[in-house]
Amino acid sequence: MCSCRRTPVAVTKNDVSTLYAPLGRDGRMDKFYWAPVRADRVGVCTGIFRGDGICCDVVVRLVDAFPG
Repeated sequence: MCSCRRTPVAVTKNDVSTLYAPLGRDGRMDKFYWAPVRADRVGVCTGIFRGDGICCDVVVRLVDAFPG
């Protein structure tokens, strides 16, 4: 048994199939998939554009223009 301390590593990826294979083996990592609902996407975009003075209605229209 290894006496090494384990260090958590966070990975974000759009295409998990291109991840370095040894990292993706069963038991090596826990995978969490985020499928944001419309309200999540509106919230994220509102935060992104907050400093730009873009009103909420424009953000909502932007989110609706690019569903998914």
